[in-house]
Amino acid sequence: RHQPWARRWRAALELLRAVDPPRAAEAAALVRCLVPLARDGAYVPKVSATFRAAPGAVLTTLPETAADLAAVLVHETQHSKLSVLHDLLPLHHARPHAAYRVAWRSDPRPLAGVLQGTYAHLALADFWARAGAGAALPPAERRDARHRADSYRRQVAEALAVLLESSELTPAGGEFARGMRSHLASLAPSVGEPATIGGTSPVGDVR
Repeated sequence: RHQPWARRWRAALELLRAVDPPRAAEAAALVRCLVPLARDGAYVPKVSATFRAAPGAVLTTLPETAADLAAVLVHETQHSKLSVLHDLLPLHHARPHAAYRVAWRSDPRPLAGVLQGTYAHLALADFWARAGAGAALPPAERRDARHRADSYRRQVAEALAVLLESSELTPAGGEFARGMRSHLASLAPSVGEPATIGGTSPVGDVR
């Protein structure tokens, strides 16, 4: 019963080690508990989540591939890290009202959600770019990875514009957003301008 999860976990970490050793070490150190979520049917979206009250725990439905689970680990680890950072050094003084649109969600988001999502999706852009450039994946999957990287890159660019224009970031938050902009600038487009991969994200913000 647990074999698919164990196999997928091992394969995901192996892929992460091949594609991005620092992120692999980070995930291995920070993810202390992987909580399987059941899906009620084939048409129920795949989801993953983290909780501020339970750092180190990642909740997820079973991803289809090792690469997808690696992406979940990258994504959710970013959420946990940013939550801890904000607790130690506030990055914004935003109210919890939902007022901003982002490409990975169909519903308006509060600024805190925009910040969390931007940070997590920037890491996904980086991860998929590395996966698309290396030899750890088969050629067809590398092409898909490059398209995913470019899609996330464009989504992050749009969200960064929202953050950088906001008056709700603290000085530390502004510096953090500018750092993300610099990181994004280092991720050159790898393939033309494909359509957005996957539409809105099933992955929620940290809770």
